[in-house]
Order: sequence, then structure tokens, then C-alpha cells
Amino acid sequence: MKLIHDGGVHLKYNRQEMTISYADFETAQTLHCAVASALVRVRSWRRDRRDKLIFAATTLYRGDHFLYDIVEGDSTLEQSRALIIPKSRSK
Repeated sequence: MKLIHDGGVHLKYNRQEMTISYADFETAQTLHCAVASALVRVRSWRRDRRDKLIFAATTLYRGDHFLYDIVEGDSTLEQSRALIIPKSRSK
């Protein structure tokens, strides 16, 4: 968000969709979890004032490492403090 804002882009809106999914073999290997482990899938879209898509992503988080923390106030979208942070664990 900081790069978008610092680049002078003014956002019209930010959309995020969160769903639960499950790890297939390849994803389980990448995320170091068991096959069929619960995952949080976050899909994000950001559009500028002209409704032009400027960012889109799909991110997978392990369900046992996921923390959703959002702080909102009377700030503009560009100054949003919404965070999606995977919880860290030591092994």
C-alpha cells in the first residue's frame, strides 16, 4: 500500500475476499504442512479512481499460522492500517 500511495496513485477501493481452502500435495510441500491442512486464501484487488485495476493477488496462509488484525479509524483508504499477518512459530 505504501508504494501505491507514495507513487501518487489514489485508490477508489480495495476489495479483499477470505475463504478457507485445503492444501493439495504441492501447496503442502511449499507451506510445510500436511496434505488437506486448512488454509486461509486471501484474494485482493485494488482499483484507482479511474476504476483501473492496479493490484491483484491471491495469497495462501497456513490456518495454524494465521492472524487477522485490522485497525480502522477516520483515515482514508490510502492510510489504512489493515494488516494480514501470518502468526510466526518457532520449531
